[in-house]
Amino acid sequence: MTMLVSLATFPACGQTDPSLTAARDYSLRDGTLWCGTRAVLQNIPSGFTIVNDPTRAGVFLKLTVTHSSARIESALGTVTNLRRFTSSHRDEPWWMVPAAGRTEGEVRPETQWLLGETDAGECVMLVPLMDGPFVFTLSGEANGLKLTGETADPAVTGTGGVAMFVSIGTDPYAMADAGASAVMKHLRTGKLRQQKPLPDFVNYFGWCTWDSFYKEVSADKVRTGLQSFATGGVKPPLLILDDGWQDYKKMPTGEERLVSLSPNQERFGGDLAPTVRLAKEDFKVRVVLVWHAFMGYWGGVDGNALPGYDVRDVGRSFSPAILKMNPGLNTNWWGHMVGVVPGDKIARFYNDYHSRLKQQGVDGVKVDSQSAIEGVAAGLGGRVALTRAYRKGLEDSVNKYFDGRLINCMANAMETYYCSPRSTDMRTSIDFWPRSPESHGKHLYCNAQVGVWFGEFMQPDWDMFQSGHPMGSFHAAGRAVSGGAVYVSDTPEAHNFEVLRKLVLTDGTVLRADNVGRPTRDCLFADVTREPVLLKVFNY
Repeated sequence: MTMLVSLATFPACGQTDPSLTAARDYSLRDGTLWCGTRAVLQNIPSGFTIVNDPTRAGVFLKLTVTHSSARIESALGTVTNLRRFTSSHRDEPWWMVPAAGRTEGEVRPETQWLLGETDAGECVMLVPLMDGPFVFTLSGEANGLKLTGETADPAVTGTGGVAMFVSIGTDPYAMADAGASAVMKHLRTGKLRQQKPLPDFVNYFGWCTWDSFYKEVSADKVRTGLQSFATGGVKPPLLILDDGWQDYKKMPTGEERLVSLSPNQERFGGDLAPTVRLAKEDFKVRVVLVWHAFMGYWGGVDGNALPGYDVRDVGRSFSPAILKMNPGLNTNWWGHMVGVVPGDKIARFYNDYHSRLKQQGVDGVKVDSQSAIEGVAAGLGGRVALTRAYRKGLEDSVNKYFDGRLINCMANAMETYYCSPRSTDMRTSIDFWPRSPESHGKHLYCNAQVGVWFGEFMQPDWDMFQSGHPMGSFHAAGRAVSGGAVYVSDTPEAHNFEVLRKLVLTDGTVLRADNVGRPTRDCLFADVTREPVLLKVFNY
């Protein structure tokens, strides 16, 4: 792992690159998308038209089909003289992973960002978008790229929309910067990362209870964990009380649902106030975040136990592409049914929940399983409308009660990145897995790669790690260059204080880089987990 303090940059088409300045006007002629005299995409079907980008960073492609449907598909064509590509796709609803290849046929389903490199050394960036009720994604076929649009609700249909942003240039980082501004100006659904403040806790060293105790966390175990840090002389000012503190029960249909807005009686006595007070008074914790799921709990809310929110019982129904990669996802892990608070009641639910947590001394929330919402959007207006209602309700409540202290988690659908005007912190990879040796290199690779494009909208959070783990130093180096929060999930008396003291200052703050940790240009297009290429991550 190498941290670079600077990186040479080169201008991109539509910005200041002198070789392309005269060629920044895009046109679509005879199935070819041109940037001046350069052919960008070829074999584009007749259903596409171009929409000019006022910022001149690129161009938008609009897809129109003949018949209205909740799911539309179209060939997109091929990248002219493609040599290789890197991309970010979802392999399950919640997370993205990077994929690299040399042909369009290798592009994975649910691709939400693709950067190609041509034989001439130029870069072509393809960004599927959302428009109206549709979310568009890319995938690859033997004869080229395919574009798919979905609403996730059979009753919500349409004939297409502005489905893609395309740009060409020589500097992929400048292209991402300019392209993100163009996309957000077009969508008008959120803000760029640099336009939003980071929550204060990202500057504090933290401890998360998850890998320490998993769902068996208790007030006594929180005390034990904090005391273990204090004994070693590195006290975390940030405490994240993860899953296990809520009051939930297993339903006859197999899922676990929230049954109370109060903590569970057995391990927290129905009140978090004593634990919060203990953490702040005895161990000098400054910020306490608590975990909850986007829909209350993994299986949602029990409407009988919590009346007044108009809870609907909805069966999970994820998209064909997601189910192709994870065939059992509608029933695995958390049961098939979900108790869903509809969009017009979710603001009230969050307000009631967060006001109670505030009264108990809680300072913010980590909100998990967010992108699961798209799998229960049928009959509730479709995935875009339902997600946006949840996002607005969540961000409004978090800003009202917690001064914006929010970790977005399991939320790697584009709706969260593009529809979050008031939150900035976002987990960008699947969890740190202490018992999976094969996961550690992929973990850093994924976070860095996702940050190239999506880091323009949210601050990537590279997740917790364990300082005493055999790969603890490796993960610590990644967090140091990530630009995001630094927090661990050490079990009591299993710390490496030598590692922690390299990350944490004596006042409990961390030395956090100023930007987003991203792969350097020479490894950007490689799969560093499979090719003999070193992963290098740079920041400032």
